[in-house]
Amino acid sequence: MATLNPTVASQLSRGIGRLTNLTFTHGTGTTINTTCGRSLLDFTTGIGVLNTGHSHPRIVAAAKAQLDRIVHAQVNIGYHEKMLELTEVLAPTLPSGLDTLFYSTTGAEAVENAVKIARCYTGKHAVVS
Repeated sequence: MATLNPTVASQLSRGIGRLTNLTFTHGTGTTINTTCGRSLLDFTTGIGVLNTGHSHPRIVAAAKAQLDRIVHAQVNIGYHEKMLELTEVLAPTLPSGLDTLFYSTTGAEAVENAVKIARCYTGKHAVVS
C-alpha cells in the first residue's frame, strides 16, 4: 500500500497522535524509508528501545541468535538459562535484607507488581502516579 487509505486510517486509533501519514517500509541506522520511495533522517530513533538506530547489525544478530534457540521462555512457567545466569550476577549485588528477584515479561507487568508490593508494604490502597 503506497498511500494511506483514508478508510483504513479512520479505523485506527490516533493514540497520542501521529506526526505523519507516511508509511514506513524499513530503516537502517538513523534513516527510515517510506512506501513512496523517500529516505528520511529519523529524528525519533531514540524513542523507546531504538536508541541504537534501525536494524543495528549487533542487535539484529543477537535477536536472530535468540530466535534460533527459543522465542518465548515464559518466566512464570519454567526457568531458562539466561534468567538463571542473570540471577547469579544480580543476586550478590542486592542490598542487605533483599534476597529475591522478580522477573516480568512486560513493563506493564513490572509496574503493576511494583504497585502491589508498595500497597502491601505500606498498607495503603491509594497510589499517586
